[in-house]
Amino acid sequence: WDYRELQESIARDGFLSAGLSPDAVYRQCVVQMMGLVAEYVKYGQATEGFRNMALLERNLAFVQKPMSRGHRQMLARLGLIIAYRLLQEHRVAFESVVERFKQHEPLPSIVAALESAPRTPRLTPAA
Repeated sequence: WDYRELQESIARDGFLSAGLSPDAVYRQCVVQMMGLVAEYVKYGQATEGFRNMALLERNLAFVQKPMSRGHRQMLARLGLIIAYRLLQEHRVAFESVVERFKQHEPLPSIVAALESAPRTPRLTPAA
């Protein structure tokens, strides 16, 4: 963001009209939580999770309208749930990318793995 633009929007409008829109807030929640969830799914712990949480908290400080702490926590939870479901739905691609990173393969190989990986079949509830 352009901090001058943010400061001017506060002075002019009384809130961050130039800040994150509601849609951008939801996207940030998922993006920031994806790394944390991926690390947890793969290794059973998220050793760098505090960094993801801190970055999300920093980004949420730049929303158009102020949010309560409880609302920010609920958004983080939403981001975690969506990130987890996306990883489960695309588990084959996720595992393929992790393996390619471990083998120090070049970026084109990693992108090709993502593009060619089938979706993980969804489990259907028993009738």
